[in-house]
Amino acid sequence: MSRLSSLLTSLLLIALLGGCGSGDEDPYAHVELVVKARRVAAAKPLNAEEAKPYDEALAWHQYDLVEIVKGDLPKKVKSFLVGHWSVIKEEDRMVDTGLGATVTLPLVPPFPGYADVKSSVPDDYNDELPRFIEAYKGSGAVPKQMRLDYGSNFSRLMSVYWELRPQVKMVIMGNSHAGVGVAPRLLMLPENAETPCVINLAAAGSHIPYQCLLLREYVKDLPKLEWIVWGISTRSFNKERSLNHRQNSFLMSPGRKWDEEHWAEFWPVKEEPPKTFADLGVKGWTPETIWEYWSAKKKRTFPVPIDEATQTRFLKMMSKEESVWWDEAWAELEATVKLFTDKGVKVLLFTPPTHPISTEAVAVDADRTSRADHQKLLDSMAALDAAQPKVWFHDYNKAGHHGLEHEDFYDVDHLWPSGSEKLTKQLDEWIRQADGEVASGAK
Repeated sequence: MSRLSSLLTSLLLIALLGGCGSGDEDPYAHVELVVKARRVAAAKPLNAEEAKPYDEALAWHQYDLVEIVKGDLPKKVKSFLVGHWSVIKEEDRMVDTGLGATVTLPLVPPFPGYADVKSSVPDDYNDELPRFIEAYKGSGAVPKQMRLDYGSNFSRLMSVYWELRPQVKMVIMGNSHAGVGVAPRLLMLPENAETPCVINLAAAGSHIPYQCLLLREYVKDLPKLEWIVWGISTRSFNKERSLNHRQNSFLMSPGRKWDEEHWAEFWPVKEEPPKTFADLGVKGWTPETIWEYWSAKKKRTFPVPIDEATQTRFLKMMSKEESVWWDEAWAELEATVKLFTDKGVKVLLFTPPTHPISTEAVAVDADRTSRADHQKLLDSMAALDAAQPKVWFHDYNKAGHHGLEHEDFYDVDHLWPSGSEKLTKQLDEWIRQADGEVASGAK
């Protein structure tokens, strides 16, 4: 696929899937750290000939921090080194070396193996300073070392996808509510405990069109796929929460651009012997790196047991209704579900639980989804279940009457590990029941 066709594809997808105006495109939407800094030392950039036998090269510059535009840096970081790409795929890139210039820098942490990239350094610089890499800017060739950079935590989930996709039998989809709400290690046992076949591709902050894009393009044609387990948050069809910046960030990421440039190489998926945890351990993969949604345990955002101030804060978040039913998103979900069921894939749709305080609130959730729109979601899902032989829907939220306790939540709509385990065991029971229905011809 040419660069021009890749760009046109991305723009078309944004237009078709956005569901609302995206506003001005942020060239750094997929980057978590952007700073303004003054260049105080600069290496002479290597050209393609000088970089041989390597086809990529970095030129290291030293900067003094002027201002943080986006993201965070430790307070003690006042100066740092940045590796700028001077060669990508044997092609030279312009690198500004003017000392004293103040520039805006999109930065990412050093990728694994960055020290092995051929590089040049200034004559006088502080090698003890923190290091960053110039982030991909959304145009031109993608450095192969950034091939798996899809932005934020989703990069890790996609890394698991590319490692295991020939043997994946079940994919968890949704936003972060499904991401933290479902524990893949507890599903498809005992096979999954030895040969991982369940992965989580629930993208934090994603809306339905973005989730459908991921399913259509990355999941639909997986050769061993049997199940989609799709968490449909209570806000999923609230058009007031239809912002597509997360999707745009994904489409602009180096990982996505790389995929577009190499798409024909990835399909059909090449058959490989299944990888066991023993095989994966040799490469550094563990159950935690494959299945943990967040790389580190997050702290609760409230005290346990709940106090009056927290209860008041929760109720204030849900103190009024602000929602409009999103017809386009519902049509997108329906069409995507049909794509999978037509291929024989089973689809379990479920509503992740919100904090039990929602039973006392005006709105259903912290995104202020109305009770009427929430009921329309439940009715629409139930109708889809009734109409499709390979679709099952379960309302696990039950408008807050789900049986989970305050202690089972991180915050108002994300589960703590204890809540995730309870929900996943219920999902596992439903999945086994559904498989029985299919086997007996009852569904």
